[in-house]
Amino acid sequence: MNLFPGHPQRILLDETSWLEHLPGWLHPGDAASLLANLIANARWERRERWMAGRQVLEPRLAAEYNDLAEAPDPALPAAARALSEQYQVPYDGLWINFYRFRVADRAVLAPGAVAAAVPIAFQRMVGFGDLITAALALIALAVLRARLVGAIALAWTVLVVGMADTINAIIQSMRYSVFNHALGVNWVIVTIYVPALLVSSALILWQLLRSPAAAALPATVVGNH
Repeated sequence: MNLFPGHPQRILLDETSWLEHLPGWLHPGDAASLLANLIANARWERRERWMAGRQVLEPRLAAEYNDLAEAPDPALPAAARALSEQYQVPYDGLWINFYRFRVADRAVLAPGAVAAAVPIAFQRMVGFGDLITAALALIALAVLRARLVGAIALAWTVLVVGMADTINAIIQSMRYSVFNHALGVNWVIVTIYVPALLVSSALILWQLLRSPAAAALPATVVGNH
């Protein structure tokens, strides 16, 4: 395995720091095989770190090998030897990070996604509440696009259910002191998802109130009675 098939391109950061980029470091087939082996066999674990005065779960998996002989793939010791020869620095250990994309609002249901101290009842309430609201929203979107009867009423249902779920989640978060525990990547919910949800809900409400179909809905209901 030739790990230095060409000359690395050095990118200077400052007078004492630089990066090197080497295309073709691994053949695509070798890289895919190595990644699959690491995903399946590395000693992955979730770690906590201090951020903003509290311990939070890192948004990645990590695996550490102080002895290269224990590395889960022979390509890794070979890479360490090649780096040692190239840069004249002994590489005798290995630290691997594995970053994974998660769907934030359902990640609270995943085992280990939040600190164990966060009550499981709260996790299930938030996770399933979001799942139900999302399912209703997708149905409403399809009905609205098809202009079927009851589309506006279904849109109102989604808005009411979604806002009730959001308000309940906020109240229960304070009740269980959830923000005192490590939430990992679920902090995205608090900082991005919830504000965006409130803004989008306000826009939906505005559209429903100004919709001619919505304005005619009460009269239609009264007429049917």
